[in-house]
Amino acid sequence: MASIGTLPDGTKAGVLRWEVKTLQDDMASQVAFDSPVDIGLDVIAGWQNPLPHPLPKQFPRGAGPEEFRVYRVTGMALKIKLEGDGDYHIVIEDASGVQLDLECVQPQFAENSIKLPVLTEVRQATERLFGASPHKDRSYRMLDLMEVTITGVGFWDEEHGQAGIGNGFELHPILSIAPTGNAPRLRRSAQHR
Repeated sequence: MASIGTLPDGTKAGVLRWEVKTLQDDMASQVAFDSPVDIGLDVIAGWQNPLPHPLPKQFPRGAGPEEFRVYRVTGMALKIKLEGDGDYHIVIEDASGVQLDLECVQPQFAENSIKLPVLTEVRQATERLFGASPHKDRSYRMLDLMEVTITGVGFWDEEHGQAGIGNGFELHPILSIAPTGNAPRLRRSAQHR
């Protein structure tokens, strides 16, 4: 494992809607940061992706009203992967087996973010909980089951086979992550054993 807060080898800032993903866009200040919405993963799973296809790389915030909201979800942290853009992809699962992909951004690639101190704090918290990757991961690392509550900004991504709910919705970026202290379930969903 790498030291907490270091820039992993082989990573560089992303491209597709990068300013939106990292709260560096002109409309980021319109997000309702002070009013997080508690929501179940099953509700999110029923939403339809509003993005046009093909998606322009610089498509602005506002693909749907969800991109101006902050959501709070709870589930078992199943696995984590450090992608080439420096983001950690964390997959959580609720009690019924519905999964969601959440992304913890690399603050060094979000220097103009209106929430840079928060992103830095969340990155450190994520690496303390799950360990820091020294380089981008080739595959997901399975995690010891730990129930977590995560708050993040709603984000519509292209549907590209990412883990979790298949509609392209993510929390990106994560704004807080904390273990609930509840006992983990004894089994993972069958598709991720």
